[in-house]
Amino acid sequence: MLKKILVIMFAIAANQAFSQSESELGLYTGASYYMGDINPNKILYKPQFNLGWIFRYNFDKHYSLRLGMVYGKIEAFDRDASSEFQRRRDACFRTSFMDITTMFELNFKPFIVPKETKTEKMSPYLCAGIGYFASNSTESSFTIPFGLGVKFVSGKRLTTAIEWTYRKTFSDNIDYVDNPNQFAETSSLHNNDWVSFVGIMISYQLFKSNKECYLYR
Repeated sequence: MLKKILVIMFAIAANQAFSQSESELGLYTGASYYMGDINPNKILYKPQFNLGWIFRYNFDKHYSLRLGMVYGKIEAFDRDASSEFQRRRDACFRTSFMDITTMFELNFKPFIVPKETKTEKMSPYLCAGIGYFASNSTESSFTIPFGLGVKFVSGKRLTTAIEWTYRKTFSDNIDYVDNPNQFAETSSLHNNDWVSFVGIMISYQLFKSNKECYLYR
């Protein structure tokens, strides 16, 4: 059911992206890393290069809907841990993945491209939504993506955004280390597999907007 909802939202927003002047198409690049049973707390542990694309539909100066698809890799090794137990366990994994997300963005300041009289050239924003993490060699999972970033007007029709996001998965087997505490029942409350993304997006407004001109007709 969740997968169908994600596909429907993706299709609707993509249709809007190609038919409205409030839409943007862009590229994403950055690094991804894993946090879970093998890496419980190291930020930016073994970051791996990733690449993708985005659609963004701007409802107004504060709210946007964004679709994204990113290809990348994550990996982790017990031998890097400070824990003696982990080094003896010697678990490890490496996998490629495709990450699909639909997220809403909330701009803290009025922001839109091209810049209008009462909008800003820069705005922090929050983002959250629903997604799917599809691995080619470990377990795949639906996700709850969320994070924060900063947007900049970088040209008449260009937006640049720097962003840090997390993916909360519904699986404890992304890393092959399933249910390490041996609970009687596996629960999503007990899992601790996360994927994080740090990256930059550059998007281009697909159709030129003339909204300010309309105000003075």
